[in-house]
Amino acid sequence: MELDGILHFFCEAGFGGGYWAFQDRKFIEPNTSYLICNKCYLYWNRTKNSECPTANISNIRNIPLDKAVDLNFQLPPECETSQHNFRPIADECWSYDGLHILENGDILTVNSKDDPNTIIWKGTIKLSGLAPGCAHVNGVLKVFSFQEDTDKNTWLKWFFEEYPAKLIKIRPQR
Repeated sequence: MELDGILHFFCEAGFGGGYWAFQDRKFIEPNTSYLICNKCYLYWNRTKNSECPTANISNIRNIPLDKAVDLNFQLPPECETSQHNFRPIADECWSYDGLHILENGDILTVNSKDDPNTIIWKGTIKLSGLAPGCAHVNGVLKVFSFQEDTDKNTWLKWFFEEYPAKLIKIRPQR
């Protein structure tokens, strides 16, 4: 069965290692539940708590990366409940049910971002290297595997820029 979706680099925690992956479009939905306050960075999951969070020492704050790497950044005080300015933390929610880690033998079709009906690459996955994916080692991205006979920079671009794609899994997920 051919799946329609998006290429991406899957990394569970947002740092460290990861895998070349495909997200099935059937498991991508608009985000209406996971929010962040633009002023105090308070995280709100409306699925778990329909009421706006009140000031609480245990509330989760989600600091944007550009702020987190600024050594002079100071976390602002939490807003009063009526003063929050919430926005979605991301445009979409991707379910793990649609996650497919690429394996040797899978058949992948990569489409153009400008014209998703145009095929820019099609082939059978044959990753070269000792381990799948890549990892951050001492702050540098080390890539352990690439598709054989494909330009490495092009391969990276397709995944990090989330190109549209189609996938036929050699071993379908249960």
